[in-house]
Amino acid sequence: MFRGIGQAPRAETAVHYITMAFDEDLDAAEQAALLDMLTWMHRLTGVARADLYRTASLAADMHVTQVNLIPRRHPHYTPRTRLTNPSYTRHTPH
Repeated sequence: MFRGIGQAPRAETAVHYITMAFDEDLDAAEQAALLDMLTWMHRLTGVARADLYRTASLAADMHVTQVNLIPRRHPHYTPRTRLTNPSYTRHTPH
């Protein structure tokens, strides 16, 4: 299912939430996809963005799917299981 009319594309699968960003600079596209994911996940869960960022740094995947076209597409994948279990979004010291 695709969502996000009027903003960067978003998608949901059975196992992932996906945000996509487009930019000539891959770093800028990656940052935009991540920030959009944090905003989306905050709206869905109410979890603080700082906690979501920590979770993303451990569990999320970034994929470069287009490098031959400009602007380049850079989707961000977050596993649904990381958001359905509250313990995944809390920082646990090692």
